Amino acid sequence: MNLRWFGTIAGLLAACAGAPGGEGPGETAGPAGDSEVDTVAATCPPSGPFGFKLGDTLVDLDFLDCDGHPVSLHDLCPASPGLLFHHYGWCGSCLDFLQALPELDATFGPAGLQILVVLAEDSVGRPATAQYCAGLREELGVPGTFVYDPDDRFAAYGKNGLVILTDPGARIRFKRDDASLGTVTAAIEEMLSPRE
Repeated sequence: MNLRWFGTIAGLLAACAGAPGGEGPGETAGPAGDSEVDTVAATCPPSGPFGFKLGDTLVDLDFLDCDGHPVSLHDLCPASPGLLFHHYGWCGSCLDFLQALPELDATFGPAGLQILVVLAEDSVGRPATAQYCAGLREELGVPGTFVYDPDDRFAAYGKNGLVILTDPGARIRFKRDDASLGTVTAAIEEMLSPRE
């Protein structure tokens, strides 16, 4: 068995069981400033402890992008920050946030922001496909990498409209469902501001 896949299964089981280091779907935390999570130097590939809650290093998951190329969550390392967005095609607020991503990219892309959009379902609730992925990407012209997740494995992190920001070591610094553009912008600004 592939060790990365084994680690992913173990992480998912820990999250579902509520084991230490795991956080169940839908349970989200506030901005980086609301926690005591410190920035860490980039270690790529990322090192643990791996989990699903604020302060944990991302449990890696592998997907295919719209063009069939493999993409893993750990590919965000050493992005600072990395932004992951969990999109459901039938969700109006998800679409609003998706359409705001060009603004975030224009503002923070030069500072290193990398965007990964995980598509779970299409506009009528069917599992996302490569065709849906490519069509949405082309229609909206949103920057970043689009991947599709027909088995909704990313739901281990949280569901509908989840936004995650990671630091250079792929550690979760911000995690919130249905976060507003203003809240995400403030969290990115805080992550990029020099610490005294």
